[in-house]
Amino acid sequence: MWDVGGELIKMKIDEVMEKRFKFEKLNVYLKAIEFADMVYCITEKFPKSEQYGMVNQIRRCTTSIALNIAEGYGRFHSKIKKQFYNFARSSVYECIPILTISLHQKYINRNEYEKLYSRCFDLSRMISRLIIAVDNRKINEK
Repeated sequence: MWDVGGELIKMKIDEVMEKRFKFEKLNVYLKAIEFADMVYCITEKFPKSEQYGMVNQIRRCTTSIALNIAEGYGRFHSKIKKQFYNFARSSVYECIPILTISLHQKYINRNEYEKLYSRCFDLSRMISRLIIAVDNRKINEK
């Protein structure tokens, strides 16, 4: 649960929709959505001067993680599927320097940085396992 726009939002995806796409059940996808929500909440307190700089950039790269996981899942060919998963992992990596600069500029505190950094690390590992799973399926199909 995160405080968004002054309202406490508690949402269970299962309660929102009875029918879901298969990628929406992936733990890595759910974690990517959660990470994006965290970043959106934390960047609310960034200075207005960063609205079109740091805030825009980190929000775009965090949403790109979930978007590329979803798009990759929807692809049939393993080579293209892997390409989108690699894009997702690259977006995770893109978050790291933004988080580091945000810490240095005191836009976020050490605790927020460590939480977000840890999420990036976990997401990177999960996406890497997803890429390996695609490779393993490709081998099993031969």
